[in-house]
Amino acid sequence: MNIIHYDTPVPVEMARSWSSSNNKLKLQMLLHKQAMKRGIENPSMVHVVASSFSDASDSVKCKGVMDGNSVEIPDLCPEVEEADARIIPHALHSVRSGMQGIVVLSGDTDVFVLLVHYWDILSSEGLRELWIKAGVGDSTRYIPVHILTPRIGKELCYLLPLVHTLTGCDYTSKVGTKHAALIANPTEYLKDFDSGPRCTDDFTASCEAYLVQVLKGTPHAQQWIN
Repeated sequence: MNIIHYDTPVPVEMARSWSSSNNKLKLQMLLHKQAMKRGIENPSMVHVVASSFSDASDSVKCKGVMDGNSVEIPDLCPEVEEADARIIPHALHSVRSGMQGIVVLSGDTDVFVLLVHYWDILSSEGLRELWIKAGVGDSTRYIPVHILTPRIGKELCYLLPLVHTLTGCDYTSKVGTKHAALIANPTEYLKDFDSGPRCTDDFTASCEAYLVQVLKGTPHAQQWIN
């Protein structure tokens, strides 16, 4: 698409549209401008934040609107390309701005893992409730991260990003199932994750042993294990 305005019709073939990084950048630019415009035109709105982004020729800083005034927010302009990871500093900024409840709109497992992992930090800053809204229409559901995290346990919450990465995320291939990953005793096999250099032969062996257990707990996967 050469240009995207607020009244541009939605493409018929959305899959092809999303596959273009230029289309995504244009949409980001549109949302950034519209968020700033709406925030300034409606000073009754409590707080509007438009995230930072950049391309080969330009860089747009993260800005916030409070009481009709636009200001740059340096803490929210990190060199983080992954949108999922940007949710965490935005959530932290919201909490430090006085928010006690946050709803994140996402059906992505990567987002869930990050929110569970960082719940302790967010709650220590004053956040009381953290929800994920997923699904559409009749399948819409709200997942209470603040309730699930204590039940999962602090140790597993800390290791969850590692467990998720080892068994398949946005950047790694799938190994087994997530259910098998959770019942394969990750807190035992991966307990040395925070005890020094992580690229050692011993830690690599522990990860390999853990993945073998994951495969053992995955239906129809026995033929992969020697």
